[in-house]
Amino acid sequence: YYDILFDIYDGGGIQSRIMIGLGDYLFLGLSFDVEKAIGNQTPKVYYPHPLGKMKLVLGDMGLAIGYDSFFVGPDGKEVTVTTNGTTIATDKDIIYGPYLVGSKPIYLMGSEQHFHLGLRIPVVPSYDEDEISLFFGLDIPLNPEFVLLGEIEKIYFNSDRFDEILYNFGLKFTMAERLGVKLGFRAKVEEETSRTVTIEYQNLF
Repeated sequence: YYDILFDIYDGGGIQSRIMIGLGDYLFLGLSFDVEKAIGNQTPKVYYPHPLGKMKLVLGDMGLAIGYDSFFVGPDGKEVTVTTNGTTIATDKDIIYGPYLVGSKPIYLMGSEQHFHLGLRIPVVPSYDEDEISLFFGLDIPLNPEFVLLGEIEKIYFNSDRFDEILYNFGLKFTMAERLGVKLGFRAKVEEETSRTVTIEYQNLF
């Protein structure tokens, strides 16, 4: 089993990843990000980074423990500042870390939906316990091809940071069973809504 995914985000950036299944429950892969990959500006290339995920099934509940990048685009990068005398330099690094997420089917109005709840702990490029956050979401299948997606993330354990919460909504269309395209919208209080396009292909060796 393998999974190839491309997230196209603000400013023509592309975050790509490939995951390979080692059996039914263990997955390893790489993430690769290029800012401004599309357009006429100079691209910024980030080093590839390893990913991992292990899935468990507990009755009708799924549990996943993994290591991955957090968020897509500018929200998924941490700005670092270095000083050398009077010179100040800034750079950006992609945020990575372990996560834990549980999912469970629920049934409303005679149909099945999928609810998930998780925790993210960023450790790269730096660990800060204040950056640990919760997220939760709901997937609503409309038919075998279309799924409505909703997720709220960046829920920090600090009520003063509620304005940083991200609200994500999207529609996923699956073609020919293996190829999926998702149009996503991401909003934050007092900021403009941004759009993403995700292309995903899954298949067996």
